[in-house]
Amino acid sequence: MIDARKPIAERAGEREIKIRWDNVPADVSVNVYVGTQPYKIEKTNSVGVLSDGECVVGSLAPGTRYFFELVIGDEAAGRVIGERRIAFEGAHNFRDLGGYETQDGRHVHWGKIYRSDHLSELTEGDLRYMENLGIRLICDFRAQEEIAKQPNRVPANDPPVQINPDIMGTALMPGEIQAAIMNGNPDGLDFGQLLIDGNRHMATRALDQYRELFARLEREDSVPLLFHCTAGKDRTGVGSALILLALGVSEKTVMWDYMLTGFYTSERVEQWVRNFMETTTQPIDLEAVKPILSVRREYLGAAFEAIRDGYGTVDRYLEDAMLLTKPRLEALRERLLR
Repeated sequence: MIDARKPIAERAGEREIKIRWDNVPADVSVNVYVGTQPYKIEKTNSVGVLSDGECVVGSLAPGTRYFFELVIGDEAAGRVIGERRIAFEGAHNFRDLGGYETQDGRHVHWGKIYRSDHLSELTEGDLRYMENLGIRLICDFRAQEEIAKQPNRVPANDPPVQINPDIMGTALMPGEIQAAIMNGNPDGLDFGQLLIDGNRHMATRALDQYRELFARLEREDSVPLLFHCTAGKDRTGVGSALILLALGVSEKTVMWDYMLTGFYTSERVEQWVRNFMETTTQPIDLEAVKPILSVRREYLGAAFEAIRDGYGTVDRYLEDAMLLTKPRLEALRERLLR
């Protein structure tokens, strides 16, 4: 799933990060520099050179966010990258939207916009790391029922503001879906169709909630901003898609970001299924349940389709549905792109 034709940074161990850039010709020298601020990296001493498109940077302090600048040959500036997924113990889909390239050649600013699953299981180490990210606002799309069961854990020191523009991601409440799964889905719900319909609904009916997300991104006191739901895949997935589209990222890249949820959470989902099968006494049709636990192109594709059905183009949707006039859109891009 990870595409390294463009440079990426992946966690290789507690103190190691692997840099990959598969498209770099073998005869091209690429120096790697490291820093804790994405656009203030000192380029005095290189911490490594890509060999066959790879380099492992070690001796990194645990709990510290690192960024890397990849400089080709004698060029003055290079490409800045960071880890896409933040390796928290208690959140499994916590990601930075930075680094994605826009269609006009700019890049989304690292360290400004984060997306995640729920935060109720963050460890003390996670909370210290999160505090260092400097997040100022958390936008929680969950229903009150979900929040009551899994309240967010946030840093105690200078905690971020939390808002709750709750979104009904499907025609059923989360508790109803869970009950259907636990009881063996006696009504024969089509979970895949439920999510297709849900994505269409979110793109065209949860307008106030996503407008609030954009309004907060425009405010200096709300960025860095984190938005999330329970699994960080559907309500959060549509929110992420809308942000990236507004910033000028291609639909292909937006879909790639959406599908990363499957890559990062597949092991956790499989473990949940195993645990569930060991404890339930109900006959469960796993093939019927899998769609609700996964991400599929047709889910987000349904949101894209609904946008075009209702508004003709993404640009018209952003202006008419999200109320992002051209001046607002340009100002947003000026703040969040490099």
